Amino acid sequence: MPACSPEPGLFGECGIRRVPRSRYRSLGKTLAPPQVVPRYNLFMNRSAAEVLEDVRRLPPGEFDWLLGELLQAGDGSSAAEIDASWKVEVERRVAESEAGTAITYSWEEVEAPLRARLAR
Repeated sequence: MPACSPEPGLFGECGIRRVPRSRYRSLGKTLAPPQVVPRYNLFMNRSAAEVLEDVRRLPPGEFDWLLGELLQAGDGSSAAEIDASWKVEVERRVAESEAGTAITYSWEEVEAPLRARLAR
């Protein structure tokens, strides 16, 4: 791996961004600013699309780890809330099925498009 040394300009090698002295002073810092600051530690707003673009460039192992962490984090619901939500959903589906209003598919209807897709 090459040594990370900033190049002239806004971004240098290894995703390092130079912070202009004027910006550093505007943050109210009294100490001498560092030469470089890691890109992702700056006070900046990034869109979800930009974050997604960066995530897609991750090596497979890191991508899998990140995906697992995000899925595990969920939406902040507790296990009891999630269980209660699933119970309501299951009861709704059972009621639809018993009333004859559920849309159902035979295994053959599901299998054929899957096999065609896998054959490509």
